[in-house]
Amino acid sequence: MSSMTPLSGAAQDANGAGQAQRNATAPLFRKVTDKAHHNNSTHNARVIDQLEAEHGALRHVLSDGDTEKMAALKIELEPEKFHDPNARTIANVLWQQYEAGAKIDSISIGPILEKQDKQAFDALFDFILPTPEDEPEWKDCLHTVISTKPQKRRFTLRSLQELAARPPREHLIEGALYADGTSLLTAKQATFKTFFALDMGLCIATGKAWHGRSVKQGAVVYVAGEGAAGIVSRVRAWCVEHDCDFPADFHIIDEPAQIADPSLLLQFIETVSAVSPRLIVLDTLARCAVGLDENSAKDMGAFVEAVRLLAERTKAHVMTVHHNNKSGEYRGSTALVAAVDSWISLERPEHGDYVTMRFEKVKDDEAPTPLVFEKHSVMLDNYGRDTSLIFRSTSQGISTGWRLSSAEEKVLAEIAHTFGDGGATVAEWKRSCMAVGVAERTFQLAKNHLAKLKMVECPEPGKRGKKWSVTPKGEIMTDGEEAEESEGATVQNGAEMV
Repeated sequence: MSSMTPLSGAAQDANGAGQAQRNATAPLFRKVTDKAHHNNSTHNARVIDQLEAEHGALRHVLSDGDTEKMAALKIELEPEKFHDPNARTIANVLWQQYEAGAKIDSISIGPILEKQDKQAFDALFDFILPTPEDEPEWKDCLHTVISTKPQKRRFTLRSLQELAARPPREHLIEGALYADGTSLLTAKQATFKTFFALDMGLCIATGKAWHGRSVKQGAVVYVAGEGAAGIVSRVRAWCVEHDCDFPADFHIIDEPAQIADPSLLLQFIETVSAVSPRLIVLDTLARCAVGLDENSAKDMGAFVEAVRLLAERTKAHVMTVHHNNKSGEYRGSTALVAAVDSWISLERPEHGDYVTMRFEKVKDDEAPTPLVFEKHSVMLDNYGRDTSLIFRSTSQGISTGWRLSSAEEKVLAEIAHTFGDGGATVAEWKRSCMAVGVAERTFQLAKNHLAKLKMVECPEPGKRGKKWSVTPKGEIMTDGEEAEESEGATVQNGAEMV
């Protein structure tokens, strides 16, 4: 204690009394856990673990005044949720000091506590006495805080009308990825996972449609956990194919991000938040979860929680890229599969030029049928010595990308083939459809669904007499030959579809 400056007269008395004072004031967690013995043993053990973790974490913060540790503790457990009331008061004062840019050591907060809460001030000595020899490391304390933090016990009853009034979730990639969600992209080795993850990210960064599907344009952060070698040539090939320059909104982190480590997660969030990303790609799970057991539901649960926090704090979609096993089956615990909103898998025949993309899961939506992509080589110099790959959707893959009912196909075909480029008013379109056996109510439902899928459009849909017409995406659905001929213009460029 010789290194500690007296906090006040009361502090000097406590300092002089040494260990006797510590016994007199009593260790914080012992006073509280004595009360916990009235509960069942499982709950009691959880409370003791939580209290010890809280105190250990606070001791670490107070011992070196580390602001990053205080911020990491705040992100996982707000001060008002501490079990121990004295620890709660101390944490609140520390957080106020942190936000004010002031020091967060015991000397700085002592006088504040002495004025605000005498009991918490007395308890402060339990944190500034020598650290026990068996004190867990900072990271262990924080992990325990995360795993044992109390759950909210506030429940809200909502009516069906309230739920129905909520706006629908926005898509980042139409029909595939939610703007506020999480996803998983899986495939075995040599199935071009990185190519497809880059393709999605580059479409979002540039605002170009992703193979006929509209996107929400915005910044992208790509974590190249397996190294950035080859990334530049792949991006250059994509830019050659799409006739554009390197997108300014595409950012690369060329090292793994160990987001399951709370302190590193905090640093990562602070770094990527500077560009307000719409998409964060973690490539791959193995490189961004070093030390975690992929087969352990507990370890993968910790990674899932880190991904959730990352998505919540950045307001970005978080995609994790993961290797399948050698036989092509999913590798490891399915905790991550269960937690994500979308799961996309890739399949490729051995040494084949085609890759099939399957939407194994799209939460709260109908999963599109598989898409088929063909591999093509792109020259990056005038001599053909420097090349890379891109993947183009085949007409078959595009045309089966959405499931349309027979009535919807008939309604789409009527406006495409009967009225052509000139389009038709709703009344004209409806009469034509009813003439071929489509009921009026069925027509209305089909029209609305086709508009939602952006296969038909009207410049002012609410005004009487305005004409509807088929979009390029709708044309692909109605004519396979036209789709193949126009693939480079409509699907690969895709500017009209954004």
